[in-house]
Amino acid sequence: MDAGDSVAVFGSGPIGLAIVQAARAAGAGKIFVSEPNRKRRERSAVVGADRPIDPTDEDPVEVIRSETGSGVEVAFEVAGVEPSYDQALRSTVHDGHLTLVGIYEEPVSFDPNEVVLVERTVGGANAFLGGPLSKREFEMTVSMLDRGELRADPLVTRCIGLDDVVDGFESLLERDNDDVKVLVEP
Repeated sequence: MDAGDSVAVFGSGPIGLAIVQAARAAGAGKIFVSEPNRKRRERSAVVGADRPIDPTDEDPVEVIRSETGSGVEVAFEVAGVEPSYDQALRSTVHDGHLTLVGIYEEPVSFDPNEVVLVERTVGGANAFLGGPLSKREFEMTVSMLDRGELRADPLVTRCIGLDDVVDGFESLLERDNDDVKVLVEP
């Protein structure tokens, strides 16, 4: 991503919200977030999204293309579901890039022409770089936290004790749960 690039993030759980913050810190232009959960969508604006979109109410691709003229330069798919993947891919401009971050429980189908004919690229990201680069990546993240460019506090929606850890994890698995991150404090 280059400074000034417009960005779309599909999914605003903890990873999506961290991506919004990292994109903002990297100098992104307009940042769109597509998220069906109202509270998570609202939280995306708190951490730096310019245009939260409710995909159950508006077509994210139409909104993004309408407000940018042709789409975003960079999209991140963080939800791990086919509709979100399809929308994230189609939201990018000619020669745009989509990074897949979400973990998919089901395979997705796609039209290869959505990549080939408009020369998009698609890549994947899982956790961190690893190897000797992981130290540099962790140092960069800690430095961004120290400078306030990344904030952990907007991601934590509830604190629980050790006695409630099972209930805390189970609640995160509920589809309509409003929590983003549940912090366990001894």
